Amino acid sequence: MITRFLVQRILRLRMPGMIILFVLLFVGGYLLESKSWEVTLAEKHAEDSFTYDVDKDLVSKFIALGVEDSELGAPYKMYPIDVRGFHATLVEYPFGSSPRNENKFETPRGMVLYVHGLNDYFFQKELAEKMDSAGYAFFAIDLHGYGRSILPNQARCNMSYTQEHYPELDYAIAMGEHIMNTMNRVPLVLMGHSQGGLIVPLYASDRPNLKIDGLVLNSPFLEMNYSSFVRKVAVPVISFAGLFFPEISLGSTGNPNYAYSMHKSKYGEWEYNTDWKTFSRPELRLHWLRAIHKGQDRIISRGLKIKAPVLVMHGDCGIKSEEWVDEYNHCDGVLNPELIRDVAPRIGSNVKLLEIENGQHDLLLSKLPVRTETYNSIFKFMDEVTW
Repeated sequence: MITRFLVQRILRLRMPGMIILFVLLFVGGYLLESKSWEVTLAEKHAEDSFTYDVDKDLVSKFIALGVEDSELGAPYKMYPIDVRGFHATLVEYPFGSSPRNENKFETPRGMVLYVHGLNDYFFQKELAEKMDSAGYAFFAIDLHGYGRSILPNQARCNMSYTQEHYPELDYAIAMGEHIMNTMNRVPLVLMGHSQGGLIVPLYASDRPNLKIDGLVLNSPFLEMNYSSFVRKVAVPVISFAGLFFPEISLGSTGNPNYAYSMHKSKYGEWEYNTDWKTFSRPELRLHWLRAIHKGQDRIISRGLKIKAPVLVMHGDCGIKSEEWVDEYNHCDGVLNPELIRDVAPRIGSNVKLLEIENGQHDLLLSKLPVRTETYNSIFKFMDEVTW
């Protein structure tokens, strides 16, 4: 835990060290306010990613390399996305494949691209089948450093800035549209869970020339789940330190209780690859914290200008406990739903908030009654934005 990491080290300081620490806090705070030191070379390089622009030849090349998904098997397909020095993977659930599909739509009524969270990858067959049965062409992406996209000797789940994911999202959308091969444009809905729920609205805001018809955010990571002091003082200062010491480790959390609430081997009902979605959070570094903080701060401080309808869903309670307690089965074991609710209206001008009773962090991996309510709400929203 970041908080424990900080407290342990602060308590070891003697008086001179404490004085230096507080001086650094004040200096760091001043520099953060002045914004004069706040952009790294990598972040400057990312600014040229603010235009949706794809190479059609590369789109065709990536699609031609598609194969049966090695993780979920047929009918799922996976396609490589290799852009800007990163390797990502697009997963397709071919339209019309769902055994739930009773309506037998001849053409998609919309396209959905799903973006996973931290320590995560796409494995939710139920989500793909339900989207398909409702008439939506479904695609998901394993971002670089996650799931199917992990390369040998590559650290999992780390990023230096949120914009580094934009090119792979650009190509995922373009590839999905090419695969659908429809005569007319179909509505586009982006779905994001947790960290993906932070990346998706930032991406949508930075793509003004890309027509996005709706956003569905499942417990988005809009604010750190810490005390007000840690969020407003400690995190900004540590984020600032990430300019100079990006590779300092934040360690990993040994608390597996959220994973226990999901995995079939414990208290949940799901099976997934525990090498890609580990019981404990993977080791993260300061550049990851800085990327998250800057993305969250942008929403909190300035707000986004998204005009497309946005559905933000979250549970009705949060739980933080080192020991296993039953609340993990019906509360958010990662984020604070109250903080999500407070920040969400800053995303755009048309944000709908929905609190789901007994919802876990991933509402679509919660207990069946919760999932049923969540899916009903999602499809009602999507019907409104795609018709």
